[in-house]
Amino acid sequence: YVILLEDASGNRFCNEKEWTDTKLMAVEKLAMYLEEQDADSVGFLMYRTFISTSPESAGRELWPVFEKLALSDEVDSSYRHEIGSKLLKLYFDYEMYQQMEVLLAQYDIRNATADERADIVRYLVYMEKDEQALQILYDYGFENVSAKALTRLIGRNLAVEKGFDDKLMALVHYTFCLGKYTQEMLLYLCRYYEGT
Repeated sequence: YVILLEDASGNRFCNEKEWTDTKLMAVEKLAMYLEEQDADSVGFLMYRTFISTSPESAGRELWPVFEKLALSDEVDSSYRHEIGSKLLKLYFDYEMYQQMEVLLAQYDIRNATADERADIVRYLVYMEKDEQALQILYDYGFENVSAKALTRLIGRNLAVEKGFDDKLMALVHYTFCLGKYTQEMLLYLCRYYEGT
C-alpha cells in the first residue's frame, strides 16, 4: 500500500514520488464520475457534503444530496432531522414546494422543537395544507406560531364553518389574545364564546 500525506489545505502527497503541489486525487472529477454512476451510498453523500457543513452554506446543486441524506435510514436520526429542518426553510424561501412536500412527508414532527413545528405550520398554511397544519396545532399546541399564519388558517376554516368546534374556538381565542383577528373571527367569538 501507499502512504499518502495530506496538508491543511487537503492536498495529498505520496512519499514515493518527488514533492509536488499537485493533488493526487481530484475530488471534483471523482464526484462527477460517481454521480454518472448514480452512486447513492451514504458514505459518498456524506463526503460530498463534508466541505459544506449545512445546506445553507452549500451550493444549490448540493441540495439534492442533502435531501438524500435527510431521507436515508442509514443516517443518524438527529442529523437527518437537522438537515431536514434547514432544507425545509431553504425550499420555502426559494418556493420549491414540490421538494417541500416530499420532505414533509418523511419529516418526524415528534422530534421537532416548538420553533421548528411553528415553521412547519407556517409552511403548511402557506401551501394551503390546512388539515395537516391544524392537526399539528391540535396535537402540539399553538405556541410560537405567528399570529399572521394562524389568522390565515382560521380565515379559511371559518369560510367553511359547520358550527361550533371547541378546538377551533381555542385557536380563534388564542389568536385574538395575540391581538390579531378578522371580522369573521370576531363574529365567531361573539356567536360561540362562553366565559371570560
